[in-house]
Amino acid sequence: MHLLIILLSVVVSGGIWLRFLYQYDRVEPEPILVLLRIVVIGGLVSTFIAGTINSLFSSLSGIPISSESLSFQKSFILSTFVGFNEEIVKAVVTVWLVKNLKDLDEPIDAVIYATAVGLGFSVFENFQYTTEHGLFNLVLRSFTAMPLHIGLAAIWGYKISEVKFLHGKDYVESMKPAVILAAGLHALYDFFQFYIANNILPLIISITFSFFMIQIIRKK
Repeated sequence: MHLLIILLSVVVSGGIWLRFLYQYDRVEPEPILVLLRIVVIGGLVSTFIAGTINSLFSSLSGIPISSESLSFQKSFILSTFVGFNEEIVKAVVTVWLVKNLKDLDEPIDAVIYATAVGLGFSVFENFQYTTEHGLFNLVLRSFTAMPLHIGLAAIWGYKISEVKFLHGKDYVESMKPAVILAAGLHALYDFFQFYIANNILPLIISITFSFFMIQIIRKK
């Protein structure tokens, strides 16, 4: 029963953010079933791959991925690796899913699908964290980590539109600067989570980042 409540809570939280994203696709809204498929498949695949790589790195480096405060050096190393790993994986999975998708027929679609993968990633990640730390953790992450993942995806998502609709460059060449920027922001966000655990400052930083990410979504 407890697990069912957590699952329903995570789904509701994700659904609210999905509705937020869907409102920006006004001209020719994407089929909701296609969008849901991208959320589920993109989120599941990217979470599994990135999570596996993160765990492997943690095991090999001896730096635990936990809520305990880490040293400055360990926080920097871990946050940098996690930030770049997760953004690269999400970007690669998104391109794999949408580059030949017939429903991607207007520039805004690429941003919608990219942020859908970011949403899916955060939903599956939230399920794991909520199972371990409780529903209050989900409430916090719904206002912090979820908009972070969605906003970071918006940074490189529009580059997919550039490849498809403008100059037709290679995905790697076109997306690399945006992915690096998103990964750097992600690493900065994670650094404070790892370095200053159980403190109000990371929460303030998270909310500030989240507000910034929401503005990026609106702009893109």
